[in-house]
Amino acid sequence: MAISNNWVMEIDQAAHRYLSSAFASVLAQLLSMRPDMAAKALADPRPIHKQVYAALTPPDRPEYAGNYRGSAFASLENSVVASAFNETEGTRILALPTQIDSLMQDYAAWTLSVSREWPRSLPAALKLYSRLMIAFGFIHPFQDGNGHIQRLTFQYLIERAGFSMAPAWSIHPCPYGEPVHRVLAAGNLDALVALLQPFVLE
Repeated sequence: MAISNNWVMEIDQAAHRYLSSAFASVLAQLLSMRPDMAAKALADPRPIHKQVYAALTPPDRPEYAGNYRGSAFASLENSVVASAFNETEGTRILALPTQIDSLMQDYAAWTLSVSREWPRSLPAALKLYSRLMIAFGFIHPFQDGNGHIQRLTFQYLIERAGFSMAPAWSIHPCPYGEPVHRVLAAGNLDALVALLQPFVLE
């Protein structure tokens, strides 16, 4: 679970419906685009994040939508985020705000490279795209909404590779529980692949 010192999005039923619809629309847009253009949109997800989250940010914090932690806003410049599951396991500090810009440049290049690969099997696709999920989860570039961008990217790449998502999968609400969050936080690639595999159909 992500813990922020500023904004953790509060979700009511109207917001649930909005997010489900918004991300379904974004996914459809990406799948209708040329693959190179869709990859560019996912490599720098700030416009997508702003498009979706501008309606959900606190009234006095519109900059939370579409801007990375570490950006030149008083609310984001020094925003530190940690992952924690309970009070006894401790916390893990994720990427520092001063690292976000550089790390996201690397992530963008990696996303573009991955998008040019065509995995020949489902296990190969799961391993390739799960690595991206782990990297994005550690960077945690946005104040909130990072998991949605992770799942959007994963689903787009899986579907573009010719596979499909099981009915249990969704970008919103989150389709998996604590076990997946734990292995994401730990960066355990093999465990993440095993947990995600039931959500993908050949």
